[in-house]
Amino acid sequence: MQPSRTTQEIRGILSDMHTSSSHPDTLKTPEKNTPLPRKIMHLAHSTLDTVGARVSRSHERRDVNWTDRDIPAIGYGGEKIVYLSQEESGQKTVTSVYHFDSLRKSSEQLLIEKMHSYETYQEYFGPLVVPTEFKLVENPWGDGEKVAAIQRFLENTERFSDLTPTDIHTRTNDDEVFAKNIQRLYEGYSSMAENELCPDFADSNLLVSGSSVLIFDTGRIFSQKDLPRLRKQHVNYGRFTD
Repeated sequence: MQPSRTTQEIRGILSDMHTSSSHPDTLKTPEKNTPLPRKIMHLAHSTLDTVGARVSRSHERRDVNWTDRDIPAIGYGGEKIVYLSQEESGQKTVTSVYHFDSLRKSSEQLLIEKMHSYETYQEYFGPLVVPTEFKLVENPWGDGEKVAAIQRFLENTERFSDLTPTDIHTRTNDDEVFAKNIQRLYEGYSSMAENELCPDFADSNLLVSGSSVLIFDTGRIFSQKDLPRLRKQHVNYGRFTD
């Protein structure tokens, strides 16, 4: 019996996650003192990766018109799988395709939601938000189209979560542009909090490149009620609330 369309897509999603060239930190075995929500994330992630490893042995990636199927995904998270593309001009871009949300919502509805979320981040954080184009692309895991976020390929970046408070303090003293960007970041975060909102500042969503602070992912907006849970899952939130 042929697998259903949804089953086929899930197999493709899990396979591309497993064969990705990089993986989130949640796949690493947590230390004993790791908060319980982070341990739960690891358990869920490792389970999906185990299934992905099994599926990938027999799964063959589809040909799509926006990336080379021989190049593995370069990353993924709870919302998207990230693929490397190259325009005719030679400029590298990344095409991030929304996965599990796309299984339960129409592409049209999801596209509207992600564009609205992006515009909300722009309202609070302005130029810190990485310029992004949202559109429908050929489905890499099955038939039809999926919603994708397309951005320039960001090189020479580091995660904001990898910087210690001392690192941030030193840079703000030594680099006036970096200091202004940090101020803009904190002001935007505070403004969202005043409106009972909370950005998705998971470890890989907030980046630093030279003097620039970059908000890479704008797909989700949380409520302030979610903050206690988020603080236990992601380092970044402690930088704004401690």
